[in-house]
Amino acid sequence: MIENLDWNIGRVLQTLDDLGIADDTMVIYFSDRGDTARESREDS
Repeated sequence: MIENLDWNIGRVLQTLDDLGIADDTMVIYFSDRGDTARESREDS
């Protein structure tokens, strides 16, 4: 999973570079930690 995420973020960054907008673009990644939400439902 991490390898896939890393590869796809690399694709985004490369595309920004190819378009010439990488220096003017901020990429922000958020994770919702959905795996822990499932665990808390099972405890209820």
